[in-house]
Amino acid sequence: NRVFACSSNHEGKLGFGAKNYIENITELDISHLFKPNEKIKQIAACGLITVLITTHNRMLGCGNLKGFHKVTDRFEPIDISAILNQLKKTESVTAVLN
Repeated sequence: NRVFACSSNHEGKLGFGAKNYIENITELDISHLFKPNEKIKQIAACGLITVLITTHNRMLGCGNLKGFHKVTDRFEPIDISAILNQLKKTESVTAVLN
């Protein structure tokens, strides 16, 4: 798994462990977060967050994770049970699947 990023990095949304501006495309070492044979399946970056979905169906995120009541400048596992519990209380859901 290789991840490269550059941006304003506001709220730590790139996961570099800092919130400073990253001017040049820079590789981010997050190999320690993956289990054996686990790969990145999808990546999404929007606003102040970045989220990765793995082939083991785990979610890793960084930035302003308001829904999880935290701001983190390093990628960390996200417990999606909170999302699933919220969806159970929702009358309608819109999803996009690839």
